[in-house]
Order: sequence, then structure tokens, then C-alpha cells
Amino acid sequence: MRIKRYLLVSISCVLLLVVTLIFISYAYKPTTILGNDNSRNNLFKVKGVSIEYSGGSNILNSNSDYFLPGSTLNKTFVVRNTGDKDVLFDISLENVVNTFERKEDIVYELKVNNDIISSGTFPNEDIVLANETLLKNEEKMYTLIIKYSMSLENQIVDNGKTINANVILH
Repeated sequence: MRIKRYLLVSISCVLLLVVTLIFISYAYKPTTILGNDNSRNNLFKVKGVSIEYSGGSNILNSNSDYFLPGSTLNKTFVVRNTGDKDVLFDISLENVVNTFERKEDIVYELKVNNDIISSGTFPNEDIVLANETLLKNEEKMYTLIIKYSMSLENQIVDNGKTINANVILH
């Protein structure tokens, strides 16, 4: 009788563990993209967080004809926590392409509500720019500013060069 009770308790614990693992795996939904390349603003959803990119998408792209020394390139996006819990996330640049030879001339600043939270030389590879927290029902506006600094050095080698990246939340 004691063995049957032990076996019943063991089976119940295993079933409870399996059900808990299944429940937890469904609690973390993958990113869903709402909208398309032609929409005015793409809206992303990550675990109760929505991201609205101005300018139509999360793509950061310099136009080689107009990105000259002294120019800036901006990408603004609003992040809203529509869930009922605080959320931690990373703001990253992915699929980074930087064809400039004078890499030190291209710098970035990431601002939240006009306060700088990250800055440096524009990268050559994927990078996490910042780790952020959104409280429940909170909204923050982020601006990523890319600056092509003017230099006393000859910058002719970078005529027609470009930078590209996708601004992503994880």
C-alpha cells in the first residue's frame, strides 16, 4: 500500500512539473510584427510591450548622397508597456553595415525623453545599445541620433559610403 501511495505522489509531481513547464513556455510569446513595409508606422509587440517607429519602419539607413560631414540621421520610436507587469528589454542594432573608412567620424547618441543613455562610435557589428525597464502602463520616447562629425582630416575617402542597421527590442 505504501509503494502505491509513493508511486501516485511521484506521478502527480511529474505531471505537475510538465504542466508548469508548458504554461511557462507559452507565457513568453515571440515577437509579432504588425504592419508592413508600406505602413506609416510599424508596431511590434514583445510580451505586452508595443513599439511604434516613426518614419515607417525600424530600419536605419543613411542615403549616401545626403549623408555628408555635419549631417545627422534620426530614428525616433515610442515604447509602451501595455502589460500588467514591469518589463526589462534591450535596445539593439542588428544587421549592421558600416562602409565608412574613418569609423571615428560616425557617432551615435541614444536618448530617452531627451536624456542621453548611451553614446559612442557607430559600430561595425550588431550591438546592444541599452538595457531598459518599463514600469506597467509606462511610455517612453527614444531617439537614436547618428552624427557624421566634421573633421580637419580629409574625409573624401568616405564619399558615397553608407550605414545601415535595424533598431530592435529584445
